[in-house]
Amino acid sequence: MNRQNALTSVLAEAKVPHASICCILFSRYILSETMSMVGLKTRATNSNVEAFIDAVAHPVRKADAFVLLDLYKQITGLKPVMWGPSIVGFGEYSYITKVGKEETFLRHGFSPRKQNLSLYLKAGMELAPDLLPALGKHKTSKACLYINKLADIQIDVLTVLIAKDVEAMEKKYG
Repeated sequence: MNRQNALTSVLAEAKVPHASICCILFSRYILSETMSMVGLKTRATNSNVEAFIDAVAHPVRKADAFVLLDLYKQITGLKPVMWGPSIVGFGEYSYITKVGKEETFLRHGFSPRKQNLSLYLKAGMELAPDLLPALGKHKTSKACLYINKLADIQIDVLTVLIAKDVEAMEKKYG
């Protein structure tokens, strides 16, 4: 008997309402724990960064990606490396997952995606949230800053956000 069936039996015998919902939630939990044990799929590769950016179909996004490449090189002082098929990363850091496994991920980076430019700036946004209103047209998520094109934002504010990200990551991870 698998875990989900066992849980369904126990919950049904205990007359717990909505046993199937509980099983679904339990199954999702098991899946998330399993994925934590498997690890990240996004890893550093040997792919050529400039060739990747040059292959970006959208001409404005391509030009903006080359500007970001130069900006990140200048601010971080690090060599760019492809992470997975579509992320340009600078540096890396290690952390321990909930299940105790050590993972490595890019320290700073961006991706010229089809719909926008995604910048991985969680630490910088947390360190300087007051800068975001001055940035210009953008969206954010927990870990990313999304920009349609660099012309929509104040590049000097972005430069400070990236520098803050570098500062915060250096302080936290050395």
